[in-house]
Amino acid sequence: PEVNFQNRQKKAFEFEIVSNKEFLLNDPPKDHNPFRPHRLQFYAIIFVEKGEGHHFIDFKRYPYKEGSIIFVAKDQVHAFERNVDRAASLLLFTENFLERSSLGSNLMHHLTLYNYQLYVPVVQLPDQASINIISTLVKRIEAEFIAPDDFATEEIIQSALKILLCMAERVRKSNIIISPSSL
Repeated sequence: PEVNFQNRQKKAFEFEIVSNKEFLLNDPPKDHNPFRPHRLQFYAIIFVEKGEGHHFIDFKRYPYKEGSIIFVAKDQVHAFERNVDRAASLLLFTENFLERSSLGSNLMHHLTLYNYQLYVPVVQLPDQASINIISTLVKRIEAEFIAPDDFATEEIIQSALKILLCMAERVRKSNIIISPSSL
């Protein structure tokens, strides 16, 4: 099935952050089974804080472990693996959410993170320091999301999300290896 962005928290903007345990076990989606293939009509980031396993994207199996960031692009088919040992944060958003910021941005057009034709959708953070930085950003985004809305809530979440995306892009680009046979 096709899954549209659902504003479960009734925010004025198209963004949600939720733990995988909350999303998959305590309050699962009513319109689809997240453990079966489904097509997203929005973007998702899954930041793995603990555990290891596999995530399925476009019918391929991708391994993850602590410090992995999984990117699922709009129109991709994905499915969760049943894994009670995984602790992860799911950041769900539309392209419109990032683009409509007063800072203005066409960031999504410059990122390779969602270019699933050329790159694998999993970025592995290289060390504990990097994991801590991303973890702190995710916690800041979550704190801002659950706090009462005010004039700056959306902008702060957009800005922190852009920082997270740029940092992940930096890691991806520093880990790209071009072999002589591919030239």
